[in-house]
Amino acid sequence: MANVMSFGGVPRGRRELARWLRDLADTIESDQAETEPSAALVVLTGDARHEVLWTGHEHQPGFLRGALCAAYAVATPTYDTVGSNVRPRTHGYSGGSREAKVVEISKRENSGSS
Repeated sequence: MANVMSFGGVPRGRRELARWLRDLADTIESDQAETEPSAALVVLTGDARHEVLWTGHEHQPGFLRGALCAAYAVATPTYDTVGSNVRPRTHGYSGGSREAKVVEISKRENSGSS
């Protein structure tokens, strides 16, 4: 009988990514996520390109833009921010206009400076 679960031809990085996505799905299904997710934005990144996928909130104008702004806010600062990788949905997008509330940030303390 053939082993149908053989991962011999699948690169290790892809197996780890698939496992991470399964763990994420289990976390969502068991209602253990910090947020109460009803939508997702995923960027699959390869050597030659990025593939942007999303589901949920298609009826909400600006959902994708808001999710991208949250991802950018998490990925780009050079200082610690309040909330780490969790961002409040305090930004409203409608017809291209943007309204935002002030979100407090805190700078990382320099451990070597006096």
